[in-house]
Amino acid sequence: MSFTDKINYFGKLCESCGKTKINIRDRFSKWCKLCQINQIISLRNNLINWTSGNEEIDSFIRQKQSSIIKPTDTVLEWIPYNQFIDIKEIEEVGKNKLFIFSKMEKWPIRI
Repeated sequence: MSFTDKINYFGKLCESCGKTKINIRDRFSKWCKLCQINQIISLRNNLINWTSGNEEIDSFIRQKQSSIIKPTDTVLEWIPYNQFIDIKEIEEVGKNKLFIFSKMEKWPIRI
């Protein structure tokens, strides 16, 4: 990180709690370490509290969730269709349909 980047980044607040200053060395995170750790714990504790209705998809997502060990790991989360709002179909090809949405009730995903 360049000196200019450090100056621009210094003093930003955590986007989750809004209080704790973010470590300037962690330029990719918008959350403080405590919020990052709490999110990882929350994800790991909720591995069995949902289902997509498809065992293969559930197994894949749970495997990805259980491999989270640090705040920079990719988080994969099942979001039920009914949590999307303002859904618009933009294309249909055969049996496949493509949709877009402008908002989601549960967004952004926390890390």
